[in-house]
Amino acid sequence: MIGGPKKKSNRKRPATTTPSTQNQSKKKRKFRARRFRNFISALDEANQKYKKDKRLYRAFFKATAPAPKIPGRKFCAPCGDWGVYACMRCGTPYCSMACREIHMDTKCERWIR
Repeated sequence: MIGGPKKKSNRKRPATTTPSTQNQSKKKRKFRARRFRNFISALDEANQKYKKDKRLYRAFFKATAPAPKIPGRKFCAPCGDWGVYACMRCGTPYCSMACREIHMDTKCERWIR
């Protein structure tokens, strides 16, 4: 470094902690643990919360999305473009003759027919 090594600060921590600072650090730890919990623990917590009220439990845990109105999009297996054509052997979509050749050489599996 051009200016030399940086000097360490002379700041020292207090030797004793007061009860109010201990409570603040506990609150910070609890908030941090609550913020970084995983999905399973959050789901269990919600399950316990809504278990008493059956109507809310059904609404929260048994809700399903309706079937889509439009069919899913089909993409070319080798290149990811729109899959206009489909393989006669396995049904995998492809977009051009070049992609069909690649598909036949490497990826064709008979899983539909």
